Amino acid sequence: MLKTESDVLRFWQENEIFKKSLINRKSSSSYVFLDGPPFVTGLPHLGHISTGYPKDIFPRYWTQRGKYCVRRWGWDCHGLPIENLVQQQLNITDKRQIEDEIGIEKFNETCKQNIVGFDSNWRGIVERSGRWVDMDDQYRTMDMDYMESVWWGLGQLWNKGLLYKDYRVSIYSPSMGATLSHMEIADDIKYVDDTLETPIVRFTIKPQSTKKIFEKILDEIAFNYSEQLRYRIDVEKRIETLEKLDDKSKKMSLKDLVKSGKSEFAGIEWDNFKTDLEAKQELSHLQEQAQIISENINLLEKIKRILAAGYKLNMLSWTTTPWTLPANVALGIGANIEYSVYFLPATSEFVLIAERRVIPTLSILFKETIVNSPELNKTLEETEDSSEYFQKLGIDIVKIVSFEGQDLEGLEYEPIFEPTQAIGDYEEKANAFKVYTSEFVSDEEGTGILHIAPAYGAEDFEIRKSRNLPVLTCLNEYGEIRDDLNIQLKPIFGKMFDKANPLILEILEKKDALFGQLRYTHRYPEFNRDNQKVYYSAEENWFIGETKFLDQNLKLNEKINWYPNHLKDGRFKSGLETAPDWCISRKRYWGNPIPIWQTKDKSKNIFIDSIEKLQKLAVNPIFRVVNSRDMSPDLFDTGRVVIYTDAQNKLPLGISAAQFRSKHLTDLRKEKDLDINKFSQYAQKILDEMIGLFDKYNIIQTLFTDDEQRLWTTWIYTLHPNSKKISKNFYFYRKVAEDFDGWHPTGPVKQLDLHRPYIDEIILKDEVDNPYFRIPEVMDCWVESGSMPWASYHYPFENKDFVEKNTPADYIVEYEGQVRGWFHALHVLSSGIFGKEAFKNVHAHGTLLGHDGKKMSKSKGNFKSTDDYFQKFGSDALRLYFTQSPYFEGESLTLNERDMQTVFRDSTITISNSINFIDYVLSTTQRRELPKSFSNSLNRWWYIYTQDFAYRLNEEMESYNLVEASRMISVYINDFSTWFIRRSKDLLSIDNVEVASCLVETMRIFATVTASLQPFNTEKIWSLVKNNNDPESVHLTTITNLPNINGKQRQELEVMKKIRTLVGAIHAIRKENQIRVRQPLYADFSEMKDISFDLVDLIQMECNLIQRDLSKTEGEIWENRDDFGKMKIDLVIDKDLSVLGYARDFERAIQDFRKKQGFRPNQIITMKWQLIEVKDEEILQMVLKTINWPKLSVEVKWVTGLDNLDKKIEVKDLVTILVD
Repeated sequence: MLKTESDVLRFWQENEIFKKSLINRKSSSSYVFLDGPPFVTGLPHLGHISTGYPKDIFPRYWTQRGKYCVRRWGWDCHGLPIENLVQQQLNITDKRQIEDEIGIEKFNETCKQNIVGFDSNWRGIVERSGRWVDMDDQYRTMDMDYMESVWWGLGQLWNKGLLYKDYRVSIYSPSMGATLSHMEIADDIKYVDDTLETPIVRFTIKPQSTKKIFEKILDEIAFNYSEQLRYRIDVEKRIETLEKLDDKSKKMSLKDLVKSGKSEFAGIEWDNFKTDLEAKQELSHLQEQAQIISENINLLEKIKRILAAGYKLNMLSWTTTPWTLPANVALGIGANIEYSVYFLPATSEFVLIAERRVIPTLSILFKETIVNSPELNKTLEETEDSSEYFQKLGIDIVKIVSFEGQDLEGLEYEPIFEPTQAIGDYEEKANAFKVYTSEFVSDEEGTGILHIAPAYGAEDFEIRKSRNLPVLTCLNEYGEIRDDLNIQLKPIFGKMFDKANPLILEILEKKDALFGQLRYTHRYPEFNRDNQKVYYSAEENWFIGETKFLDQNLKLNEKINWYPNHLKDGRFKSGLETAPDWCISRKRYWGNPIPIWQTKDKSKNIFIDSIEKLQKLAVNPIFRVVNSRDMSPDLFDTGRVVIYTDAQNKLPLGISAAQFRSKHLTDLRKEKDLDINKFSQYAQKILDEMIGLFDKYNIIQTLFTDDEQRLWTTWIYTLHPNSKKISKNFYFYRKVAEDFDGWHPTGPVKQLDLHRPYIDEIILKDEVDNPYFRIPEVMDCWVESGSMPWASYHYPFENKDFVEKNTPADYIVEYEGQVRGWFHALHVLSSGIFGKEAFKNVHAHGTLLGHDGKKMSKSKGNFKSTDDYFQKFGSDALRLYFTQSPYFEGESLTLNERDMQTVFRDSTITISNSINFIDYVLSTTQRRELPKSFSNSLNRWWYIYTQDFAYRLNEEMESYNLVEASRMISVYINDFSTWFIRRSKDLLSIDNVEVASCLVETMRIFATVTASLQPFNTEKIWSLVKNNNDPESVHLTTITNLPNINGKQRQELEVMKKIRTLVGAIHAIRKENQIRVRQPLYADFSEMKDISFDLVDLIQMECNLIQRDLSKTEGEIWENRDDFGKMKIDLVIDKDLSVLGYARDFERAIQDFRKKQGFRPNQIITMKWQLIEVKDEEILQMVLKTINWPKLSVEVKWVTGLDNLDKKIEVKDLVTILVD
C-alpha cells in the first residue's frame, strides 16, 4: 500500500506509469493541449504550480477517457526577458557594450547557457507537483526546427500582404534598445509616481503672424472706439436734458411730459422710474454709464498704445516631458475652445492662452502674493472671472481680445531651438512650426495649447500624419540627448532623457522662454524587468497587420468556449478590437531573426520561409548533413546533401550519390585512445573537404566503418542533444567575401545556426545576381510563443497530418494576464495563417497574490518556496486548495496558509485516515468472498451516492467546470468520513464482508473518476482496493460512459438525505439541552412508517438512542414529525441511562489513551490503574460492570503506589485514574 506522496512518485517512476498511459492510447484519437512555454528567467513559484494543476488535470482526465494526449515541455528562450537577465549578469547598461565590447556571438551564447542551466532547476519542482509532462523531449523556441516553422508562419502572412514595414509610435525601452509590442506593454510595463518640475513655455509668434493678429485687434478696437464715442454722445445728451429741467417741469407728472411730445424727452428711459419723481435716479444711472464709456475709451486708447509699442506675442504651452521640446514641430489648439490675448505689464509681453486656463496659469507669476495671504487666497478661490480675479489680486493685467481656436489656425511661431536636422520634404518644411487645431487638445488642464513632438507621442504622431508635419528627433537609440542638436542644448548632450529635464528648464530660462514652472506628479511607465523608464518613440518597425483581418478574428472568437465566460465578449474581444497592428521587430540580438533580405538600397526584398529556400538562394555554400538509418527519398529531394553511412546502407531507388572516402579517415585510424574530442577535430576537416565536391555533385555519400559511424553519430548528436528525433538534419556553411571577381567562400566550415551573428553572414542573390543582405532585426518573442501549436511539431516540414487534423487545440489554460498576451498572439496568428481559431476551450484564472495581498515579490518576501508548501501540505491538498477556489473563476487569490491547512486536513489527512480504516476492514476479510450487491441500506445508499457522484463529476469535467468538480470532491470526502465510515463501523460486527465490498467498489469508482484531480491520494487508494485484473495504476484506468442513477435509486438518496436531516435535528436538541451525544436517551420509533429497520437502527446508533414505549411518559418529551411519521425522545436521564453514558465516556477515554500511546487496533494490552479521585462510588462500580472490556482489548490490574506517574484516564464528573 502506498502511504505518502513520495511513495507514489517513486512508484510512478519505477513503473513508468506516465509512459504507459501514453502507449496505451497511442492508436486513439488525439486530445491536444497547448502548454504555454515559460520564460527561463527564474525558478517556479506557486503561481506556476497553480497554473500547472489544470495543465495536468485535463490531459490526465481525457487520457482516461480514451484520448491520446501528448504532453511535451517547452521553453520560451528568446526575447527581452532573457536578454535583460543576461545584461544584468554581465553588467551591461546599453546595447553599445554588446556590439562594441562583448560581441553578439558571446552575448547570445551566454543567453543560451542560461537556458540550459534553468532546465534542471524546474524538473524537480514540476515532478513534485505531480504534473505529468515529458521534459526530455522538449521543444525550445531557440531550436532550429522551431525557428524554421516560425519563419514559415510569417511567410504565410508575408504572402497575404499582412506583414509590412511602417513608421509608428510605441513604447520604447532605451535600456533594451527596443520597441515593445502591445503584448509586452500589457505584460511588462508598470506605472510609478514621478514628481518633477514642469515648464510653461513661451512660443513666440512670428512678426508676420503677430501683425495679422494685431491688425484684427486694431480693426476691432476701431469699431469699438467709434461705438463707444456714439454711446458717449447719446448719454451726454440725455444727461444734459435731465439737468435742464426747471422746478416746474420737475414737479410735472413725467407722464404728462411724455404726452407733451417734446423731442428732448424722447431718449429718456422712463421705464427706469418707479415713480414719477425719480428723475434723480435716472440721472445718476446715466452718469455712471458715461463714466464706464469714458473708461472703455481710455482702455481702447491704452490698448492701441500697447499694441503700437512692439511687445512680443507668446503662446504658452505646458509640458510634462521637457526633454521633448527640441523635437517640437507644431502647436495644437482646440477648434471650439476660447483663447484670449492678455498683456502682462510685469513681463512686458502679450500671451495667448485658453480662457479657462488663464487664472491657474497666470497666477504662477504672483503665487508668492497669493500664498502669503490666506484670506486673499480664500477670496480668490471663489472667483471665476479672470478680470475680477486679477483686480482683487491688485495686479495690472490687460485682457486684449478673445478668439475661437479655429480663428488662430495657421499662426507661425519661432522654434525654441532652431533644428539642425534637415527637413527634406518641401511640404513638411512649409508646415512646420505652425498652429493647428486638433481633437486631442483640451482646456481641462495645462494651458489649452499642446506642444507637438511627433517623434515622442502617439497623439502627436497622428496630428503629424493629418497635417503632413516633419518628425524631428532629439534622442539616440539609447535614450540619450543627441549631440548634433542646436548648440544651445550642449549642456544636455549625452544625458539620459529623464536626467535632462531640469537642465532643459535652465536653458529655457536663459533664453527667456520659461514663463513659469509647476511641481507635478504623474504616473510614468517603467519596464518591469529592469525598472528603467521607457517613453513613446516613433520608430521604423515591421508589423503584422492584425487590424486588416479583425472581422475574422472576432468571428472566430465566437466559436471558443471561455472560462469564465465574461472574458469572451469582455476583455478578450475588446483586446482584439482595440489592439493596433502588431509591432514584431526588435533591434536586438537573442531572438529569431526576421528572415527578410534586402538589397543595399532597400528597394527589393526576399522573404525566406524555409532553410531549403535559404539554401537555394544563398551565395554561401550551404549543405545538409543527414544522419539517419531512414533512407527516405524525401531526405534528398533538394539542395546539397551529404550522407554519412556505412558501406552496406543502400540509397533509395532513384537516388544516386557520389561515394567518397575522406583522406582524413586514414589519419584518424592512426590515433591512439581515440575519443569524441579528438574525433571532433577530424570531423571539422571532413566538413571542410566536402565543400569542393559540390562543384560536381549534389549528393555525396561518405562511407564509414562501424567504429567511425558510432563516433560520427555521437558527435552529431552533441550538436542538438535535446531532441528525441531519430533522424537528424544538420546544415553547414562557409562565409563569403566579395572582391573584383565576385563572391568567394572564405573561412572554415561552420554549423549553420539561424541566430545572429551567423545568419547575418548569409548573402542571397536573385535571378540577376543582385546581392541581398539580411535586415538586422529579430522578432518579438510573442510571435514564437504564438506559433507554438505548429512550430513545436516542426510543421509543415514534419508532422503535417497530425497538426492539420488537430487544429484547433482542445484546451489551454493560463493566468488572466495572458488574455491580452499569449491567448491574443495564438488567436491572431492562427486566424491570419490558418483561418482557424487556435483553441476550442480556454481557461483564464485569476492573479495569485502574496500573503500580504500584494503582488508576489521575492524582495517583499510575501511567499515561500514551493518546497516549503509541498513539505507542509503536500501537492494534492494544494491542488484542491487552488482548483476549488474562486481563483479558477477568474478572481484574485491571496495566499493563506490557514486555508491551505484546512484543505489539507479535510482532504489528504481525512483520506489517509479513511485508507487506514479500509485497510483495517480488508485485513479481516477475504477479497474473493466480496459480494457485488448490498442488502444493508447504508451500503446500498453509499454505492448509489458514489455512482451519482461519479456521473455528475464526469459531467462537470466534460464541461471544463473545474471549480465545481473540485468542490464536489470535498463534499464527497466529508460524507465518506463523517457519515459512511462512522456509521459503517457499527455494521462490521454484523456483516463486515458487505462493508468491505462496499468500500472496495465505491473507492474504485471514486479513485478512477477523481484520479486527475487528486492523483496522489487516488493512487494511494487504488493501491489498496484494486483487483487482481485491474491496471497497476489508477492512472491507467478508463472512465467509460458512466450511467446515471434511476428513479428508484434517486429515491434512496432522498431517503438518506431526510434521515440525515432528522439526525441533525436530534443533535441540535441535545445541544440545546446540553446533553452530550455519548449520553444515551430513550426514544419511541413506534409511530414511524415507510422506513426500514436498518435505517431506524442507524438513527439509534448515530444519535445514541434506546427504544422505549413513551406513549404514557410525561415531562420533557421532544417530538418530531416528518415524512417518516412521528418519533419521540425523552430528555430526562435516569440512573440506568446515566450509567450507560458514563460507560461510553469511559470507553472513549480508554480508546483515546490507547491512540495517544501508539497502540495498534485490537492489540491486547495490560494496564495498572490506581484510583485518585472518585465522585460517585456506586455509579463507578456499575459503570465498570457495564463496560465491554474484551472490545477494548484491555486487561486492568488495580494497584497502589503510582502517585508519581503523570499518565491519566479521566471521566468528567466521575473518576480520575493514574495509569502505568
